[in-house]
Amino acid sequence: MSINVTRTINSRMAETIDLSFAYDTNDQLDIWKVGEEVFDGIAVHDISFLGATGRRIDSYLVTSVVGRAFPGVLLIHPLSGNRESFLNEALKLAERRICSLSMDAPWSGGMDWATKMGNPEHDRKELIETIRDLRRSFDVLIQSIIDVGRLGYIGHCLCALCDGVLSSIDRRARACVLMSETTVFSDVAKVNMPNMGKEELTEYSQAMLDIAPVRFVPLASPARFMFQMGNSEEYFNRHAVPGGRGQ
Repeated sequence: MSINVTRTINSRMAETIDLSFAYDTNDQLDIWKVGEEVFDGIAVHDISFLGATGRRIDSYLVTSVVGRAFPGVLLIHPLSGNRESFLNEALKLAERRICSLSMDAPWSGGMDWATKMGNPEHDRKELIETIRDLRRSFDVLIQSIIDVGRLGYIGHCLCALCDGVLSSIDRRARACVLMSETTVFSDVAKVNMPNMGKEELTEYSQAMLDIAPVRFVPLASPARFMFQMGNSEEYFNRHAVPGGRGQ
């Protein structure tokens, strides 16, 4: 009975916050094709498109040149990376006729992005906008001659948290790989902002609580999950994360 009650509460919470992640699906993606390289039956398209918030998102669309009904995978890099971080994996997927989109997340700017973080209202808005942009990325994939019934994503570190929320907000993904993930965004703040005091961290945690991935993943059925690097990850393992929240 307690499980059912918890699911009911979480369902109501998700319905309430879902509008925060809404975007206009009629807005043009305005895809720019910057360049293209084809080799060994694989095409790497250098593109950019308009995100849900109006920012241009640089990406690599990687696909096989043989066939049309490709499964699709969204690849999102960790805090210290960019769209090239998963490029080798994208090439290997293309060999198996799986289309992928590896995009620059907002944090591809590295420290320039990180130094602006720390205010809970700002960070919450930034993460919600990121999740809306991830939904737009699925729109780009769907335009790329793929099998819309076989969509998935791979997210690493901070983006794994965003993908955890995305899993129940946008049900198009059938398979989800979350790498080096924790369950709440405040864990990321504690690791990356060591000077944050106890009261500041409490305030931050409360501001982020309603978009905590742990509240969304249980509602993502029938999507399937694989959690990777939960114990071996340097920062978010079960010993490093307060309260043992690491997987």
